[in-house]
Amino acid sequence: MKIPDVPNQAPEISKNSAYQAASVTFGTAVTLCVVSSLITLVLSIFLPPIAAKHGLSLAGTVTSSNQVVALDFERLLTAGLQSALANPIPASEMEQQASKFQAEIARILKRYNEKGVLVINQKAMIAVPASVDITDKVIRDLGLAP
Repeated sequence: MKIPDVPNQAPEISKNSAYQAASVTFGTAVTLCVVSSLITLVLSIFLPPIAAKHGLSLAGTVTSSNQVVALDFERLLTAGLQSALANPIPASEMEQQASKFQAEIARILKRYNEKGVLVINQKAMIAVPASVDITDKVIRDLGLAP
């Protein structure tokens, strides 16, 4: 029984084959890496300020102005109610005083908003460190006793 001859070389791939057309040279790979790195660098530098200018924030973007504080609205309203009960006013002025109180709260919270601070109702939070609770400060800003 005769064993067929096996050539010592792999078959030669012609220059017109699909393999040759799909190959990427080392120089092309390096160029693509450099270009993609530059695009990423440019986007990471310029995109956050552009987004912030339009009122958007990007996930993972952390700046010193991003802050979250807690406000116990129930305690705030209780302090306002106690003040109103301690200083009785005629029924005709009650609605006006309530509107004034509400506007004053909105003004104070707007200052936080303008500084980029997110104010969350403390009842909606699971654990609130004392350092982020602004309830007493807001009560004092309203001229009430905490």
